[in-house]
Amino acid sequence: MMPTSISSSLLLGALATCAASTVAQNPIEALDAQILKSVEERLAADSPQQVAWGGYLAQRYRLRGASRALCAALDRWKHQEGLEARMTRLHLLDGLLGIGARVPTEQVEFLLNDKMTRAATLAVMAQDAAANLEGLARLAMAPAEWNDMARKSAARLLVARGLRSTRLGWHVVDNIKCGYSVWLTDGNGVDSSESEAAGGRMVKYLLTKTQAGFPPLVRIELTSSQNAEAMVKMVVPGRVGEGPIYLTRQEKAVYRPIDLEFGRLRELPSVFERLNLLKQMSGVRNLQLNTFRELHWTDAATFLSSYTRERDEIRAQLDLAIRQMRKKGWLGNDTRPDFRIPLSETIEDMRGETSVALPEIPAPAELGK
Repeated sequence: MMPTSISSSLLLGALATCAASTVAQNPIEALDAQILKSVEERLAADSPQQVAWGGYLAQRYRLRGASRALCAALDRWKHQEGLEARMTRLHLLDGLLGIGARVPTEQVEFLLNDKMTRAATLAVMAQDAAANLEGLARLAMAPAEWNDMARKSAARLLVARGLRSTRLGWHVVDNIKCGYSVWLTDGNGVDSSESEAAGGRMVKYLLTKTQAGFPPLVRIELTSSQNAEAMVKMVVPGRVGEGPIYLTRQEKAVYRPIDLEFGRLRELPSVFERLNLLKQMSGVRNLQLNTFRELHWTDAATFLSSYTRERDEIRAQLDLAIRQMRKKGWLGNDTRPDFRIPLSETIEDMRGETSVALPEIPAPAELGK
């Protein structure tokens, strides 16, 4: 069993080695070199405990020179199974995060499928978001649990950094359908209301016991809580209507079994998530999935004027959003030039007196007219 004072022993050993080194060598550089050498030896070991300690110490001492050894260890442990292997990969990701390493998507993307390492993997990919654009876009489009912060963070990160993925853009607009519904009354109507996308409630994980010989178990999470403990850094900046997303790190963490496995229900982004993304990508903020109105009947001409005016305003905002998406590079100017977000129309005739028929409703103007 590895002693818990391993980091102190490492430092004392390195100091002793430095003291025996040549006087001409810078003692700080000598100390850094000795610590790095010890960490690299651990990362190259066959023992999962040793490798995990290598990741932990790389994070603790911010050993930027350990990046290559951390990535090599992650490759060696990619296909290992079991809790110890998962813990080892978590500590390796922790080391890569701690030194701000830039790691390509293909090296870490598989770790998004492990609930224990999902948040840390997103955070590592975010350290070089431009190079990992397509991987982040795939994450933003993938099925996930309803409260998954990694998927939400990936999409918002791309928007915040000005990184455009046409695949993600079309994924958003192809899965949005809007509606305009009117309740027509003649004095005995029902109160109307407007539907607006609502932010989902987030469920925070609770804090598995540190395995024998491993370093203090860490827990890396994404949260929108401004008062979160153990906050490391902001991953996604806030925007109008949505707060920032932060990365948190805890040591000596405890996981319950439920915190180690995904639930059975994993879904594609909801229509509410897509609408919020459409607002952020296009910059058109007053978009709604469904608009409900109560109109009071007086005569056919007045009703028709009120109905078509608001319907056409909604249609115009949806078309504006698509134009802005094209202008900003989310869709491309030449791809599917006639595309429009569908807008369904419903009229519930709740008049007490229906002797006067409803007028025929003209179609909205064609695109570009």
